[in-house]
Amino acid sequence: MNRLAQFLLVLAAFVLNSWASGGNIGASSECKNAECAVSASSSIISVGLGLAFALLLAVYRQPQNPFDSDKIVGVWRRFGAFLLDFVVVLMIMAPVGALPILVAEAKYSGTFEWNFTRHYARPTDAILILPSAVATFLALFVYLYLHARSHRPTIGQFVSGYRVTATPGSEPPNYALRVVLSFIGLCAWSVSLVPALRRPDKAFWWDVVTRTKVARVVS
Repeated sequence: MNRLAQFLLVLAAFVLNSWASGGNIGASSECKNAECAVSASSSIISVGLGLAFALLLAVYRQPQNPFDSDKIVGVWRRFGAFLLDFVVVLMIMAPVGALPILVAEAKYSGTFEWNFTRHYARPTDAILILPSAVATFLALFVYLYLHARSHRPTIGQFVSGYRVTATPGSEPPNYALRVVLSFIGLCAWSVSLVPALRRPDKAFWWDVVTRTKVARVVS
């Protein structure tokens, strides 16, 4: 499967997921002062697509093409790859993560619905929603770590035409630390962005700390 085909597959799955779930996937709760908004949405189609993508990631491996270390990978290309990977993980985790609060809501209302929105909170909302958010970020960590550890690109990296590799002549990188630091760096993206743009190789600070680099894949 080539780069364009994989991008179109993710895009089509995202559009279908959004349509099947009414434009919103997952569960959320937001409170300001005494006003709260709690919502959750999923669907059979979204759960099925999530399981299909999880199976695809488990059995399919991106081709390990040679790379050209002299070609610079731009900062925005890397941001785009991360967003695409985040969408992939979110499509897998969010539909399933919304099920506990949907089931709990059905016990109060007496009828199971695939989506709801209410403007008040219950004491159990955080207990039902927080584990889903934590599980999503753990899944993203495992997804990025395993691909880097096996020296293969993620879906986002493959579509963007690069992969993570060790800095030549250095000790084996700590890929787990790299993923953790990249999460921190991307959360503070405005601080991480400027130094990377000023560097000739466009490397982020977590690349330097963990002795890794990104390299363009030869088509």
